[in-house]
Amino acid sequence: MNPRTVVVVNAGRPVDAPWADDVAAVLYAWLPGQGFGTALAAVLAGDAEPSGRMPVTVPVRDEDRSTWGERLDGDLALDYTATEPTGYRHLQRTGVAPRFAFGSGLGWTTWEHSAARVARTGDGLERRVEVTVTVTNTGGRTGREVVQVYVSAPGEADARLAGFAAVRLGPGESADVPVVLDERAFARWDTAASTWRVPAGAHRVRVGRSSVDLPAVLHVEL
Repeated sequence: MNPRTVVVVNAGRPVDAPWADDVAAVLYAWLPGQGFGTALAAVLAGDAEPSGRMPVTVPVRDEDRSTWGERLDGDLALDYTATEPTGYRHLQRTGVAPRFAFGSGLGWTTWEHSAARVARTGDGLERRVEVTVTVTNTGGRTGREVVQVYVSAPGEADARLAGFAAVRLGPGESADVPVVLDERAFARWDTAASTWRVPAGAHRVRVGRSSVDLPAVLHVEL
């Protein structure tokens, strides 16, 4: 295979991609509609940046999915709770690396995140948590970056996406990017009480570029 091959995946769901390491690039186009040809040509020519992020997880093997091996029982019922959590949270708990991570994506430049910090704002129903990170475009082209914030409640082994924010910067430019989280981002379902509750204690807040690239770890007491 030509090592400079670019594979364009036109699919609306994860697909098996054992060939991914043999090509120079993979462009996930999802379901782009009637403007697909024009948009694809602009990206391949370098005129437009492919600045989207993966909204799903693509595993290395089918066996890595939490739903692997699940079957209908004798009453033709399926126990959905047996497969929770799914996607990137399942891989975080099992320590298995994905082929393409949830939230991942590349463009035409490079980025640096620094000085992540967290602050509490408001009271009562207006209580918020604001996470801010300094983002710097370290490459030679203007680009779009997406800051992603994941949270873990006290005692949780995995982290879940709580918020994100995008910024467009020119070469060498920096900006402080805030991500505001409301109380629901920290709530968990209380089965016994049939309601949402925010667990008391220190919640872990992780900040980065994808579900597998979260170098900044902060804590907020709730």
